[in-house]
Amino acid sequence: MKNKDYFETFMKIERMYRLFLEVVKAELVRLKIRDITNAQCLILYNLGDNYVTVGELNEKYYLGTNINYNLCNMVKNGYFIKTQSIHDLRTFNIKLSDKGFELHRKLDKIFNSHLHDLKLGGYDQSFEDLSIPLDGMEEFWIDTLHSIKD
Repeated sequence: MKNKDYFETFMKIERMYRLFLEVVKAELVRLKIRDITNAQCLILYNLGDNYVTVGELNEKYYLGTNINYNLCNMVKNGYFIKTQSIHDLRTFNIKLSDKGFELHRKLDKIFNSHLHDLKLGGYDQSFEDLSIPLDGMEEFWIDTLHSIKD
């Protein structure tokens, strides 16, 4: 693989991510949902029925994003319930509210529809098969970051 191919591959992944965000945004407009952003929808969808601390969400899922700002907006708009930990008053736990679960169900239905449409369009590549090399690259970058920081 050439340096150019390596770089272009990851630029393509970034473009696909941005296109995916635009699709989610268009779906929100279609559903007339205006109190949550497309990026916030991905946080909501990824959280699902988990009950995590804000710190865990920041570390495990959204490194580098302004998770606190997004969470505050989603709590304010009723998508998340935020509770203070009884064991550590500095820690907050979050989970989806009923409104959050309703949007999660809608997003799940939309994503299933997208998968169905992909198959009807002749796309039969397994997303699991696509995920394997991406997992390898993620591990490589994590290891590289650790070796640079040490």
